[in-house]
Amino acid sequence: MRVVLGRIDLDPCSSEEAQQRVGALRWFTSEDDAFSEPWKGSVYAFPPLDALDRFASHLAAELDSRRVGAAAFYAPCDFRDRWAVDLLNHRAFAALVVGRESEEFLLPGAAPWRPGYPFALYFFGKVSPDRVLYAFAPWGTVLSVRRESA
Repeated sequence: MRVVLGRIDLDPCSSEEAQQRVGALRWFTSEDDAFSEPWKGSVYAFPPLDALDRFASHLAAELDSRRVGAAAFYAPCDFRDRWAVDLLNHRAFAALVVGRESEEFLLPGAAPWRPGYPFALYFFGKVSPDRVLYAFAPWGTVLSVRRESA
């Protein structure tokens, strides 16, 4: 993730255990209100499934405000969900990496969970498509946006 985002300034939906891997400068747990303060810099979010809409719309608003310059949003790859279509159509959308296999997630206090559908990394803002390809091609299919200058 750091190959693409550089440092991670904020992880708005995390845990102390997750921060051993993510290493964000600032992070919120499920007990915190991640929406009460502006998000700034580069953001990595792996939101809970029951809050995907809220996290996706907040990320879009923070990208629109230009407080967030680059972001990675790790979530299911299901384009029937309105939040996913909205993110794909966002002006700052840069790349999508769809995992080749269904991931197994280790959730605190629960048995490992394999959802049976792919997850994807949605990238936004100032990210290099070449870096996304370099870092994530072994993990999944990489699609990037090519923007033409007008």
